[in-house]
Amino acid sequence: MIKNKIIDEIQKRNCGISLEKFIDICLFDGEGYYETSNPLGKSGDFITSPEISQLFGEILGLYIYCLWRDKYKEKFNLIELGPGNGTLLIDILRITKTLVNFHNFLNIHLIEKNKYLINKQKQNLRLNRFENINLKWHDDFINIECRPSIIFANEFFDCLPIRQFIKKNNNWYEKIVNFNQKTKIFFYQHLLVSNEKILKKLPANKIEIC
Repeated sequence: MIKNKIIDEIQKRNCGISLEKFIDICLFDGEGYYETSNPLGKSGDFITSPEISQLFGEILGLYIYCLWRDKYKEKFNLIELGPGNGTLLIDILRITKTLVNFHNFLNIHLIEKNKYLINKQKQNLRLNRFENINLKWHDDFINIECRPSIIFANEFFDCLPIRQFIKKNNNWYEKIVNFNQKTKIFFYQHLLVSNEKILKKLPANKIEIC
């Protein structure tokens, strides 16, 4: 259970966990939100532009083609972060499939962790007759061959785990998540940052919170 895992992490540290760690467990743990469900569509929690209109992907596809034609004209990596149901990629492939053998220059890489969505992407690619295109799935960037790359994403970065800092009275604090054993409620705290490496990375011109 996600709640118990978060509580265990908090108890290990005795001072709460970073917002980054909290988000990471909630979304990407083995039982996390993006690991175990399909959040897209009418039966999910939200819908994205490619699911509403193919025009979104077609415009992006023509832009990618023009960028390749003007700058590369060689094999390149086309990398999508968080491809969802595969709808955006399919719209891109559909609008570009007749453009001077463009698809022969594609090395497509999809960064996806959700096994349900990977199966959904494969199914939709097959239904749209793109199952034989040069395409691979990855958890991260490590095994992607180094070559010219075009990377695109839609509503991906808003789900990335982040750390959050505030400056107050000339001191930096990090927002952390803690757990009250008596009330059984999670709550935020601001922990004074003392790590010199972190302090050097924090800009000196942030607005102070009073």
